Amino acid sequence: MVCIDHHEESMDAVRYAKRLSDSLRAEFIALQITSEVHGNTRKSEQIRKHLKLAERLGANVISKISGDKTDAVIEAIEEYGITELVMTRPKSRFLGLLFPNLTKSVMDRKPQCTIDIVPFEKKHSTFWEQIKPFDQTPTNVKHYLVCIALLAGITGFSFVAKDILGIVNITLIYLLLTLFTAVRYGVSYSFFTALAGVLLFDFLFIEPFYTFSVNDLRYTLSFIIFLIVGYTSGKLSDGIKAKNKAIKSEETRFRRLYELSSKLGNFENEEDASQFAVEKLYAIFGSKTMVLIPDDSDKLKVVSAIVNGEMLSHDECNYFRVSSNDQACTQWVYRNG
Repeated sequence: MVCIDHHEESMDAVRYAKRLSDSLRAEFIALQITSEVHGNTRKSEQIRKHLKLAERLGANVISKISGDKTDAVIEAIEEYGITELVMTRPKSRFLGLLFPNLTKSVMDRKPQCTIDIVPFEKKHSTFWEQIKPFDQTPTNVKHYLVCIALLAGITGFSFVAKDILGIVNITLIYLLLTLFTAVRYGVSYSFFTALAGVLLFDFLFIEPFYTFSVNDLRYTLSFIIFLIVGYTSGKLSDGIKAKNKAIKSEETRFRRLYELSSKLGNFENEEDASQFAVEKLYAIFGSKTMVLIPDDSDKLKVVSAIVNGEMLSHDECNYFRVSSNDQACTQWVYRNG
C-alpha cells in the first residue's frame, strides 16, 4: 500500500509501490486520506493527478475521511492486512524534527508491517539539468566543475576584499571550502580543492605576487598542512558515508528477517507459510529464491519460488528443475542443519 498526498514525491512512491507489488505478486493499494474541511485547490489538483497515475497502474484506490491521518493509515493497515507500506521521506530532516510528519508519526506507532521509506533527491531541475550541453556530463565531472566554480567565486571575493580580510582569514575561507567539498563529495574532490586553493593562494596573495615562488619558507609548511587536511577530511567523510550506508542496509535486512521469523508461525499450512517466506527473502536478497520442503520419501521438493522476479505457481514449482549444485547444497544444509 502506498500513501498519496499532494507532494510531487508521491508520483515516484506510486511507481515504486507498483514495482514492489509486481515483484511480490501482491495487491496494489493506494490510500488517500481527506478531511471534511475543504483544502487548497492546488493541492487537491495534485492529489487527483497522483490518483490518476495510481489507477492507470492498476491500483485499488481507497479513500478515507479522517481528522487524524496517522489513525487512518493504521486503520487501513489492519483492515486490509497490509504487509508492505510505501511512504516518502520528508524533504528536510531538520523540519521533520520540528514539525511532526505523517511518515514519522506512522513509524512511531510501529504498525505490523514493513515500512519502505523511499528516498528522494530534489525534484526541481538543478543548474546542470537546465543546461542542455551538460545533460550527459558524468557526475564526477559535474562535481569537479562545481569545485572550480566555488573556488573562482571565493577567490574573486577574497581578492577584492584582501585588504579587509587579511591573509589569515583568506586562508580559513579556503580551508572551509575544502572541508565543504570533503563532506559533500569526498576525498578526490577535497584534495583537488585543497591543491587548487594552495596554488591560487600562493599566486594571488603571497609575495612575490603573480608567481608561484615563495619568499617565506614557512608558507611551504602551511601549504603541506593544507593538503594533508584536505586529504584526511575527505577520507574520513568517505568512510563515514560508507559505514552509514552499510548500517542502513543491515538495519533493513534485520528488520525484514525479524518480521519473517515473528510471523512465520501464524500460518496454518506449509504452502502459505512458504509463499510468505519466499516473498520476504526475495525482498531482502533480490535474487532467485526458493523454499524446499521434504516430501514423504524425505526428498526435498520446491514448494515456492521466485525466479527472475516472478512468483512460480504450484504447478510450475512441481516442474521446476533445481541445478545439481543447488540440489547438493540444499541436501547438505537439510542433513546438517
